[in-house]
Amino acid sequence: MQGITVNTYIQGTSITIATSSPFTAIDGTIIDPDRVWIAFQVDGVASQTYTFHYDHGIGDTTGTIVRTGLGLYQATFDTMNYPTGVWNYSIACEPVSTIGNDTTQTKVRNDYSLIVVPGVFPIAE
Repeated sequence: MQGITVNTYIQGTSITIATSSPFTAIDGTIIDPDRVWIAFQVDGVASQTYTFHYDHGIGDTTGTIVRTGLGLYQATFDTMNYPTGVWNYSIACEPVSTIGNDTTQTKVRNDYSLIVVPGVFPIAE
């Protein structure tokens, strides 16, 4: 039986969450969807979900998600600003009626996990 590899990071490091391949329409054409969102929740933390979204033609008002190419997006997080534990996260896209650029009505969701562990700090003497 093979195990699943889950990347582990020490709290305080920056991690980048990115699309592993471009978003595509049903016919295989690479597209920029109306909305791309990244959301994550840390196991054991009272139902706190962190969500960021990038709207086509507007961008991400928080500056978290950036477009790196046609259909490609990424976000970098400083893990010091978030709880330690297993992060269950999703990268997704969806059509948005108020933007209306995505005539293919593309909707994709990919789910992943990673682990952030507490850093080791020297003991003051």
